[in-house]
Amino acid sequence: MQKKESGIRRFEVVSVVADGPGCREFTGQLGTVIWCDPAVYRRGEWTEWGYCVYFPTLDRYASFLESSLQPTGRLDAEEAHQGRRFELSFDTVVGEDADVVEGSYRVPGRPWEIFLFEKRDIAEPRHHFSTWRSGITGLEFFLPKRAVLDREAVLRGLAEVFSTQDWVEVRGPDSLLLK
Repeated sequence: MQKKESGIRRFEVVSVVADGPGCREFTGQLGTVIWCDPAVYRRGEWTEWGYCVYFPTLDRYASFLESSLQPTGRLDAEEAHQGRRFELSFDTVVGEDADVVEGSYRVPGRPWEIFLFEKRDIAEPRHHFSTWRSGITGLEFFLPKRAVLDREAVLRGLAEVFSTQDWVEVRGPDSLLLK
């Protein structure tokens, strides 16, 4: 079975052509594909490719299937989508104490990556850089079960790993699509 190839490339400028649920506010907008999620073979047929698209005029990220997008044939420079400051984006609202917190981050000179903070049965905090199945890279940070895992714990962990307190919270891409 030959793998279904994508008709849209990473950093390609696309136009949203669908106007169904989840697309309507983006219809006609131009954006840049920052991540491609490959099609998978399921139940005897190929699924569509998924894409994370950045819309500079809206300063927003959104996810689309290939059939919702029209490629323009133009490519943005990859450097235009690399970080210029230390940014993080939480996938969900972080409560007072969670078991897992996920999101994305971007540091100067790097593209968006993902973070996963999770409580584990360990004595001391630990972390490592990881590559997920999709090829996206990022940080896994584990805390002891007795620790409080909230927004401040994530900021402290990122500050420790990257040696900076200068994190700015923004609306970045959803880590679940990226990984």
